[in-house]
Amino acid sequence: MIDITCYQNVIGLSNTECDCWDTDKPSDFNTSESGLFITDLDPLTHLKPLENCENGTLWDVLEKSRDNAILAFIADTNALLLESYSLQRKPFYGGIGEKKATDYRTISEMYAGVRLNCERINSGVLVIKNIGTNFKLSGTIILQIYNSFNEKIGGDITLNTVAGVPTDNIQSTPIELPLFNKNECLEYFFVYLLGSNQPKATRVNCNCGNFKPLFKVDSPYYKRDHVGKNAWANYLMIGGLETDDITAFDEEMSVYSTSYMNGLFFDVELKCKVREVLCQDSLDFEGNPLAIAMAMAIRYKSASLLADSILKSGDPNLQTLVNADALSVAREEWIEQYNVMTEYIASNVNLQANDCLCEKNVFGLTSKGVFS
Repeated sequence: MIDITCYQNVIGLSNTECDCWDTDKPSDFNTSESGLFITDLDPLTHLKPLENCENGTLWDVLEKSRDNAILAFIADTNALLLESYSLQRKPFYGGIGEKKATDYRTISEMYAGVRLNCERINSGVLVIKNIGTNFKLSGTIILQIYNSFNEKIGGDITLNTVAGVPTDNIQSTPIELPLFNKNECLEYFFVYLLGSNQPKATRVNCNCGNFKPLFKVDSPYYKRDHVGKNAWANYLMIGGLETDDITAFDEEMSVYSTSYMNGLFFDVELKCKVREVLCQDSLDFEGNPLAIAMAMAIRYKSASLLADSILKSGDPNLQTLVNADALSVAREEWIEQYNVMTEYIASNVNLQANDCLCEKNVFGLTSKGVFS
């Protein structure tokens, strides 16, 4: 599910104060960070007939058109950006860590787990879809996640174990962890309380071939290029963790970690959120001249989607309320203006906003945006 929060109130639904439209009106109907509203283009009187059991209320129709416009805007601007720019890193979809091992570990510390040291990738993200286990006994372990600021991330995670057998624990809601902190490299610690249920001696990889993942903070292997099944190492470094203290992750830790995964393995996505080239947390309508263009683009797209719904409806009442020919002309104009805005935005992005994109070099020529 694409997160559209950054654009949610960039445009408002309507700024009408007419009491006749009060039924089911949301409290934030007239919240608009840009000062623009969908009904500046599509008046409420034109849209009222779209209400029905399938579409919901007039306000449901407006909210749906805005959400769909935002999704379209994100997809279209991403596509335009990738016509002119390249991804700094290819996304990785796959597994980290061995699933099987012959021996069991004998760990004397109270806690064990893994440690992740992240490359500082602005807008980079680790998405964990499965946390696998391979332990001596059947049962459960309770996993906790901390960051390097000694902050616990989310709640306790219950993982099932089956004696000596690799066991998947698919996360119903994938765990999403940012890779970037503006001040320093982020680390994450996945820890569980040890008892009689010792983990298998699973490792980061087989330690064979050209890639031997030695965890060393002052010489991280994500500074080198990795391909294929090891391409996750372009984003992070991972190693084993055994400790008696989970209250001091904010203190300086050892430069080294073991190559063991301590019975854990992961199925992950590692990628960069290209959409955050344009909007990370919110839009600055005072300092960023592209912000109003984004708001206008989303408004044009919302209006054109609503016009589509009206023109495609078989309800004859709609034809008596709206001049279909005039609406069709307006729709084409809105689509044209939307395309103008999205092309302008994609041509003038600030590549320094995150670490997702780099400029393509075409016949030795490069182009730079107005913020470069």
